Amino acid sequence: MDALGEELTRAGVHGELKPWDAGWGQRYAVVHDPDGHGVDLFAPLER
Repeated sequence: MDALGEELTRAGVHGELKPWDAGWGQRYAVVHDPDGHGVDLFAPLER
């Protein structure tokens, strides 16, 4: 998730929330699509 977030930022995608560990067991982030809509990104936490 962190690598994807960095890649999207380098490509010019605006990130609303940087990747963080959510309490429900996922690594979570939010970016904006070209129209400004929020897109949730998530993946299981690595254990």
